[in-house]
Amino acid sequence: MTIAEPTTDIPTGRPSGPTFVELNFDDGLDRAAVETITETAALSAQATALVLQVSGRGAEDVAPELTVVNKWEAALRSLERADVPIVATATGPCHARALEVFLTADVRIASPTATFALADPGRVWPGMALHRVVTQIGAHVARRLLVEQGELSAQDALDVALVDRLVDDPRAEALRMLSVTSRLPNPDHARHRQLIFDAGSSSFEEALGRHLAAIERLLRRIDE
Repeated sequence: MTIAEPTTDIPTGRPSGPTFVELNFDDGLDRAAVETITETAALSAQATALVLQVSGRGAEDVAPELTVVNKWEAALRSLERADVPIVATATGPCHARALEVFLTADVRIASPTATFALADPGRVWPGMALHRVVTQIGAHVARRLLVEQGELSAQDALDVALVDRLVDDPRAEALRMLSVTSRLPNPDHARHRQLIFDAGSSSFEEALGRHLAAIERLLRRIDE
């Protein structure tokens, strides 16, 4: 993991701008990979936003220990609960674990050279990427990634909404986008993100209760 100094290009009036983190997952899943995501999630406490520059083909010839997989999933959940905007960028292979991290972001930006896959053909990845693809994008995309066992081009990923924006310079696009959102009131990003994630699998009654609770918290914050 490589952490860049927070940029000050964004006029937020806060201590610093977004924190850029380079995450490469070409190696097998181990405790170091888990710690990398845990440390990345912890960075959100000092940042106004996280920009995750994600890459890697990493998948397993043999499935890793179940305890490591459990810790990996817990680390991803902690990243999804970060209370700042998360932007993920990809400029090359974004496969297996790299794809899972990519899917935790609020906005996903890629260059035309990026590719996306659950895993390389003939390899195994026992993570929750399929679940995230189905709940966030749709079963048709998950089936394509699973059955074809191939990779999606950046344009294909944009066409099926796996990628939100396709640009030549994803880092510059992330800065441009955050320069706009930084001027808006700072919402409860973690809770709003969770409401979006839950929407696809919740009944109307369950969703209504959660949304009313979120509105109540917002009103209390305004009154303070």
